[in-house]
Amino acid sequence: MTDLLGPRSSALQHLRRLSGRRRARLDAGQFVIDGPTLVVEALDAGVDVAEVYAEPGAPADAVAAVRDAGIPVRDVEAGALAKVTSPVTPQPLAALAALPASPGRLVLHGLVLVLVGVADPGNAGTLLRVAEAAGASAVVSCADAVDLWNPKCVRASAGALFRVPVLDAGDANEALSRLRGAGMTVLATTLDDAVGLDDVGLSGDVAVLLGNEAHGLPDDVVAAADVAVRIPMAGRVESLNVAMTGTVVAFEAARQRRAAAP
Repeated sequence: MTDLLGPRSSALQHLRRLSGRRRARLDAGQFVIDGPTLVVEALDAGVDVAEVYAEPGAPADAVAAVRDAGIPVRDVEAGALAKVTSPVTPQPLAALAALPASPGRLVLHGLVLVLVGVADPGNAGTLLRVAEAAGASAVVSCADAVDLWNPKCVRASAGALFRVPVLDAGDANEALSRLRGAGMTVLATTLDDAVGLDDVGLSGDVAVLLGNEAHGLPDDVVAAADVAVRIPMAGRVESLNVAMTGTVVAFEAARQRRAAAP
């Protein structure tokens, strides 16, 4: 009979470190994928999965897919994964995967979402999902944004993180330089002294800057953009969550591109 790994085993303690610390992920070059659906999506997307950990209740079809891919499956005690990965909803399956290399020659075109200081992993993951759904060519993540390989972000992306090209930038100025070098028009989402979204052309090569949940985009970043844009709102609502803002702008861009298509 195979011994079951417990939460104090070296393998699961490694998962705990990767789940909890960005530095641990960078040092190991690995990240954690929680849940059978995401594990299978990672396999389908060609993510380099090293091994998978399965509790007794793990879905048989997901475990079979992992084995068919030639990836080792290690059996763990019931409830052990929740103690080391800490998902909101405990999952019976988790994977250890390699961080992908940054796409150095990524061609930026069409719609690009740029995360500048976005701090909440749930918002960042949602924006990745929005980017895929709206047909964005890439997501640019500035150094002051949350780590996109944070387990909460991975889950919130619903697999989009495995499919949407992600470019890691330095600060916002470096990101702006790369975007302008690619010939993109840079839009800053803001609330003050801005053009209404209804009056902005988004059918070309457009990069949309999305800022921190509490403070928005820095003033110098807004000033450096080609256009400052705001979303018209009724009633007494003063602002939208950054993920909602990104959704509204991204799908308006998608609508305009469809309308402009021959």
